[in-house]
Amino acid sequence: QPRTFRLSRCEASYANLWRRAKTVALCRTESYTLKGFVRPNAERRNSVAAQIINQGHCSYKMKTSAETFCRNKYSVTGLCNRSSCPLSNSRYATILEDEGKLYLCMKTVERAHKPATLWHRVALHHNYAEALNQIDGLLSHWSRFIVHKSKQRLTKITQLLLRTRKAMRNNRFQTQRIAHQHDDMKFACLQVENRHHSGSAPEKRG
Repeated sequence: QPRTFRLSRCEASYANLWRRAKTVALCRTESYTLKGFVRPNAERRNSVAAQIINQGHCSYKMKTSAETFCRNKYSVTGLCNRSSCPLSNSRYATILEDEGKLYLCMKTVERAHKPATLWHRVALHHNYAEALNQIDGLLSHWSRFIVHKSKQRLTKITQLLLRTRKAMRNNRFQTQRIAHQHDDMKFACLQVENRHHSGSAPEKRG
């Protein structure tokens, strides 16, 4: 008959702590990246965060009569719902613009314990077609929703940058034209003053 040992309260607490530490280490070493699977504990944490945001208060939530929007800069759609929320999804990706350059920002659960490096930024190519290929390659095992919305956001931001550059170019040309007109008016005024003082005909500007 095997002997049984009775642990003291202190030894039992240490045994429980050691068991929990081994469980956490095992969960951290598990891989979930293949086929877009998420670990059960991460999925449970996401559902709890979504429930708190929906039923409680969220600083990024903005309600209107027609729709509820999200003001978080990492939101891929700008809407407040379960699939588009960057806070209640441990695996998330979006497109950001910084000084005219586009970046693909990705968040995974492996970096959740380091908020400073939570988002991994990858610079996208300046060519639109090459940027789409980059998104397909980097998000190859991600959900279709994230890939599709990231491409949509890339298209919208690219069109916005094109319109902004065109408006700036037209504004610069208009400013130069106004400056030339102002110089011509100043030259004409000087010619009139010289003719008034000297009584001679004004010179023609070449």
